[in-house]
Amino acid sequence: PDQVHEPGSVHSYSNFGYALLGYLIQEISGIPYEVYIRTQILEPLGMSNTDLTQPLPETLRSNLARSYIWQDEQIYLPRDYTNTTPGGGIVSNAVDMSKYMLMLLNGGKLNDTRLLNSDSFEQLTSQQYGSRQTKYGICYAFFENMWTTRRSLDHTGGQLGFVSLMVLIPETGTGIFIAQNNRKGAGSFRYDVMIPFLDSLLGEKKRDIAKITPPENFDKIAKNYVGRYKQKNYPKATFEKLARFFGAFTTEYWVSYKGEGIMDIRGTEYIMVDEHLFQMNDKESTHKMEFKVDDKGKAQELMIGTTSYERVPWYKFKRVLQFSLIVSMIMLLLHVVVNPIRRIIRKRRLIADFSETRPTWISKWQYLTALLYVLGTIGVAILFAYYQDQMSDYGVPFVLKVILLIYTMAFILACLFPIVLWKSLTIKSLSPVDRLKDLIIVLAIVITSLTLYHFNMIGFQYY
Repeated sequence: PDQVHEPGSVHSYSNFGYALLGYLIQEISGIPYEVYIRTQILEPLGMSNTDLTQPLPETLRSNLARSYIWQDEQIYLPRDYTNTTPGGGIVSNAVDMSKYMLMLLNGGKLNDTRLLNSDSFEQLTSQQYGSRQTKYGICYAFFENMWTTRRSLDHTGGQLGFVSLMVLIPETGTGIFIAQNNRKGAGSFRYDVMIPFLDSLLGEKKRDIAKITPPENFDKIAKNYVGRYKQKNYPKATFEKLARFFGAFTTEYWVSYKGEGIMDIRGTEYIMVDEHLFQMNDKESTHKMEFKVDDKGKAQELMIGTTSYERVPWYKFKRVLQFSLIVSMIMLLLHVVVNPIRRIIRKRRLIADFSETRPTWISKWQYLTALLYVLGTIGVAILFAYYQDQMSDYGVPFVLKVILLIYTMAFILACLFPIVLWKSLTIKSLSPVDRLKDLIIVLAIVITSLTLYHFNMIGFQYY
């Protein structure tokens, strides 16, 4: 695929990245990845109830917790295979995971077994990426966080029907592992369980945070940071970019200036503490965010922890894209549904059809283009409702390829809009009302075309 960001400039968690790493381990070691992990990690640590073979060995399969989903009733969800094993294929239990956590909390050693030397362990658990002075970066294998005001190393896991969370507090030698056999509400439930445990076990450590004051004359440069910033780490080259329309990868921050040296992001105040670096205006926190500016000093990017955001113009705001496409599709749907009904009614009442005042091909162009876009959109809605976040886990569905073909055909037809628009505006026999209707349909087709093109739904962009 084409490179869309400079290496090291944007972070995006990727199971396929781990899959590539697993492939490299297999190629360099000369043995299957599963065998390497078992012989070099699991067996030395005594993790006898842990494996990643696909499908699972019967000895583990028989002990596997049953997962459920709720669809008006409790429905058993059988575990299937994982096709990117290094990115999420390990199955374990709490006892085995405690051995793994103890090894990490002991600097790479469990009892008399040393799995990692000190240099490798330091490299594994040190921050590799994050905004300047952030305490919420990412290591090679773990995310940094702050729990009970202490640095933690976290990682979550998830398979069809299962989720997990591991949190390590190196300062106190504390580790927590939570597994859940249902994905519904999993995003918050794991943390709802973990946080009270850590609060009870450790309690918060008191910190002395110095009061911060805004720099002098900040008013003169505050406008350089004001604007809307949108999440950068999203699929750019494939149809999966459409997930942004449904709310994924679409976090937006509106940065405004409140005056007196204080910037505001969603009600949270920040004050500049270094060049383009801002700290939360809170006596209990040192949380920071960083701006990256162009040659003129105007901020173009915002970094918070490991997430990068880019300044976007108004027409790329999430709500603008959603509103414009939804309204345009409603207009096209009404045209597709109402137009035939109106023709039938006029025909039965022997009323002359208004479309006879314009060339027949214009009416056909409007209807066919609108129909193709409506059919494609209905298909996309059904596919996303059915597959949810697993659309491409097992390859690109054939139905999606058909939908992309339909969209592409509609887009090709839509390219004729300048001719259609010119004809509609120059036909003298058209009434102002009919001319307005034509303009609305053409505008809806153009907006739909541009929006779908923006989301990579034109052509066959799935690799």
